[in-house]
Amino acid sequence: MLFRPYCVRASARGIRMSASNGSTKLAAHSALMKQDWDARARENAKWYINTVAVNQSDEDFFASGKADLTQWWLPEFREVLGEQNFSDLKILEIGCGIGRMTNSLAEIFSEVWAVDVSGAMIEQGRERFAHLANIHWTESDGVSLKQIPDNYFDLGFSVYVYQHVPSKEAIAANITNVYQKIQPGGFYLFLTNSVINNEYEDFAKDTWTGATFTAPELRNLASEIGAQLVRLSGAGTQYCWTVLRKPYVEKTAFQQQFQPQILLAGQVEDLSISSFTTAGEQAKIGIIAAGLDNEKIDCNSVQIIIGGKNNQVIHAGALRHRHQDFAAARFALPLNELSYLEGEIPAGTDTGTVNVTLQIADHHNSNSLPIHIIPGAGKKPKIVTVRNSFDYGLDIYAEGLKSSLVLFVDYLPEDATTENVRLQLNDDLLIPDFVGFVPKNSTWQVEAKLPESIKPGSYQLFLHYQYLVSEMVELEIQ
Repeated sequence: MLFRPYCVRASARGIRMSASNGSTKLAAHSALMKQDWDARARENAKWYINTVAVNQSDEDFFASGKADLTQWWLPEFREVLGEQNFSDLKILEIGCGIGRMTNSLAEIFSEVWAVDVSGAMIEQGRERFAHLANIHWTESDGVSLKQIPDNYFDLGFSVYVYQHVPSKEAIAANITNVYQKIQPGGFYLFLTNSVINNEYEDFAKDTWTGATFTAPELRNLASEIGAQLVRLSGAGTQYCWTVLRKPYVEKTAFQQQFQPQILLAGQVEDLSISSFTTAGEQAKIGIIAAGLDNEKIDCNSVQIIIGGKNNQVIHAGALRHRHQDFAAARFALPLNELSYLEGEIPAGTDTGTVNVTLQIADHHNSNSLPIHIIPGAGKKPKIVTVRNSFDYGLDIYAEGLKSSLVLFVDYLPEDATTENVRLQLNDDLLIPDFVGFVPKNSTWQVEAKLPESIKPGSYQLFLHYQYLVSEMVELEIQ
């Protein structure tokens, strides 16, 4: 997934603002975003949109957008939209830039409204894709969407955008206004930076190093605007994935008329397995339930009680597309009468057999189902991306200026240091030169120089923290 490192050039024109400055007006945020992103569009739009290489061909740039869309986002669209024919649907893309993914979206959806705060970006996109009549290129003020019709779109979509918005107020206003544009039954899918770190909060914000919008803030905003919070995953990371749904009926106080039933509780990656750990990859629980109103339940109205401990839900709604064949083979009920919920096993849960129960907002509980908790390792560190330390490009060389690695990492604990972190490159262990949280990038970084003996070729890269080992990342060294 794309990672946007801090770039000195990117903020050179910006007036640095504090997100905590309550007197800052949204109009000032809008003017600042327009000024900076127009300048970036004219200087090198492709680099500032897709920070993998300073010089990118059109072919590589737009191919990267199609690849991201195919790998990451189309599966998410399918999960929320189900079997609907995308060619009949309308999508609103927030932060389209010059159309890195827009042109691919236009091949799939009937209408694409491509919105960006930068008129210069919009101008370039419109010129490049003038032949695609189903794209509506629209310049916005970055906060409101006055030119866009209300209750019109089946899907809203925004990635790698809110991470560059300089205040929480501007992020909240934009999300609220996008939600107004989604028609009942439609969804808004977006990413925010949800890192909670005092150093980062104190770091001056501009239109590159933007404000955070954390999981608690997302939960509160969903409640305020009456949205169903269907999914909230990646809390505490730079890429928190949120799915909002606009219900057909305005949300009112939740009333559960009868006891819901947990039919099955299993590991998220394999629902047939009902044993869990309290940390690591097997600590997420997926629940299929009956008797819940999918038009009303969401991540704010249901909790999962595991071993007597309340746990916030990170997914709640209709049965996910990926589970339909599994559920159809297992249960006699119609699939539209089933619900799916996800949560995490709370840290400190006793090992052995414990009960899991759903608690609805009005304190009406479901039946209890036994699950088994086994000892397990902690949460593995995750390598988000690997760059060279010279210009943060993805191109890494065996020698020269681009022969030092920078790893951007999730899930490293506060006590991670150069003493207890190692990089494994095939069979070689590398001692890092630096391990720490970098406020300007709002993420953990691990830096290391490649050994002089390294040769160009393909390598397997792992990160070790004490006894925990990350998933392998393929690394190509030139």
